[in-house]
Amino acid sequence: MKRLQNKNLTQLKLTKKNLPHIPLYVGDWKKDCNVLSLSAEAAWLNIIFILHTKGKQSTIKMPTKALQNLWRCSLEDVKEILEELESNEICDLQTTEGFVEFTCRRYLKENELSEIRSAARKSGYTKNKTSTNNQQNKNKTLQIADNDNDNDNDIDIDYDNKYKIPSENEFLEYGLFIIKKEKLKGDYEFTLKAKYHTWLDENWKNGHGKKIKNWKNTLNNTIPHLKPMNNGRTKNNEHEQYRRELLSKIQSK
Repeated sequence: MKRLQNKNLTQLKLTKKNLPHIPLYVGDWKKDCNVLSLSAEAAWLNIIFILHTKGKQSTIKMPTKALQNLWRCSLEDVKEILEELESNEICDLQTTEGFVEFTCRRYLKENELSEIRSAARKSGYTKNKTSTNNQQNKNKTLQIADNDNDNDNDIDIDYDNKYKIPSENEFLEYGLFIIKKEKLKGDYEFTLKAKYHTWLDENWKNGHGKKIKNWKNTLNNTIPHLKPMNNGRTKNNEHEQYRRELLSKIQSK
């Protein structure tokens, strides 16, 4: 009985802000952070450690002097590391005079999911068991390094050419390759062409107005949200007007 009481006491001490371990998905981490220098990768891991010890909070604001101490480097090295993290879209950065704010998109999504579940419990709403399990499985695949890759497949990326805007044929060929690899069913050729020309019309920016720096990674994350079309039509023809507008744009180029 005494041993059981001690065990319960220990569990009570393991609050959200005293998590004993951090789940690190090695495949996702390596896929995103292989583009980083060793110093930048270690720097981002230290930020993840701090967020985790604070209860997996998604955002932290730190003075540049503290970053020098944390990363054990000069102010110039701190600036180079921040530029490297931002250019490779590892995390969201907000820089003000003397301060840097880091946002881990993985923790942000996990916290939002936690709040939704908490609200559902308070309101007495019970989610369907199957959909809940699917959401939990999806949550496990979110990347710590926040490049929003939802699978652990090894995809070869030419990092020397990732910032260039590809031709339509190159874009279409790569997109169909990923769709085949993910075993998605349906005709995605028109949908991929529409997405390509939409990005072109937006000066190569995504739906959030952010410049697309690594188009292959962005396309990898976009494909799961695309709907297949047959000759520009979905099964229920709900996007007919949208199809006509996109088709007109494509044919006019």
